[in-house]
Amino acid sequence: LRAIGVFPTWDRLIFAVRKDSGIQSIADIKKQKYPLRISTRRRGKLQTTLYVIEAVLKAYGFSLRQIERWGGRIMEAASPSSAERTDAIRSGRADAVFDEGVKSWGDIALAEGMQFLPVEDEVLRKMEKIGFPSAMLTRKHYPKMDRDIRTVDFSGWTYFCHVDLPSFIAYHMAKAIDLCYKQIPVDHFDKRPMTMREFCRGGEAGQLNIPLHPGAKRYFKEKGYL
Repeated sequence: LRAIGVFPTWDRLIFAVRKDSGIQSIADIKKQKYPLRISTRRRGKLQTTLYVIEAVLKAYGFSLRQIERWGGRIMEAASPSSAERTDAIRSGRADAVFDEGVKSWGDIALAEGMQFLPVEDEVLRKMEKIGFPSAMLTRKHYPKMDRDIRTVDFSGWTYFCHVDLPSFIAYHMAKAIDLCYKQIPVDHFDKRPMTMREFCRGGEAGQLNIPLHPGAKRYFKEKGYL
């Protein structure tokens, strides 16, 4: 695969747990075999969010199914912003939320007594090897956090193609984005618009994790974006 660029969509994968549970780390969940009631994404064959959540938990040596065997409960939500998620947090039915889309539920979780747990460096290195980089979540983003944390980055929509795509097509795909990028909706945390330099280089709202297609790269260099 080769990239034409990456559209910014700021996001983080978050493991939030109620403070009164006594859990201070993801490792504590396994250590205590804590029967968490977790609000997470609805299960499905192509549910990539759960794939990443399970990959993180596997690196810690347990899974969602084990939490259920310890007496916990998995509460599925159709999307991060769904009413069932908000109700589960506010009613106290959920002890934890494991999900991305944190902008839609993070403030509510913090206000209701949850904390965001960091992902340890060793686990982040394992995630990096399978294609998931890390990123910071700070009190600049969420002032109610107790501390800054590092977690799995869930940002960005990569615009990609196969390496065999003819260079002149990739060149014109890059040019097409340049002609209309001001009209393309993006999702920065601070709501700023996308720039072409960010599109072809990546940034806080979307890292560029695969090489640029040579045709697209040639266009960006001609325009001075690279």
